[in-house]
Amino acid sequence: MQNVKLNERPIKAEQVAEMLGYSRGYVYQLVMRKKIPFHKWGKGKGAVLFFESEILNWIRNTWEYSPAQNDIEQRAEKILENLG
Repeated sequence: MQNVKLNERPIKAEQVAEMLGYSRGYVYQLVMRKKIPFHKWGKGKGAVLFFESEILNWIRNTWEYSPAQNDIEQRAEKILENLG
């Protein structure tokens, strides 16, 4: 959680899916494969939480840059603005 801002609230898989243009199920597949930054909350299955700063850093650092990546970053930032 080193990239997480102190006052940053977690976001849900649905919001991550919308940011990335993926289905919620695919986001959970990425979680199961440990391909996307996430945090577990609680025991057993528990809740899966994400932080916008980690997702945005993951987009910037993991994806090969393309014009589509820039569109995804802009869409993600717009969605997050609407949440706050």
